[in-house]
Amino acid sequence: MGRLCGVWDPLVWGRLLPITAALGACISVSWMFLGPLVLLFIYIIVYIAIF
Repeated sequence: MGRLCGVWDPLVWGRLLPITAALGACISVSWMFLGPLVLLFIYIIVYIAIF
């Protein structure tokens, strides 16, 4: 664990997850099966890019 551990954890769990969850929920209103897929896809892509 590096020095940025205390910075990235709140960023990922406090900002990234709620934003992607809200986006996935909005998309699932129109297309039910696509919402969770968008949530996982965006979250995994951004999470891999950060770490």
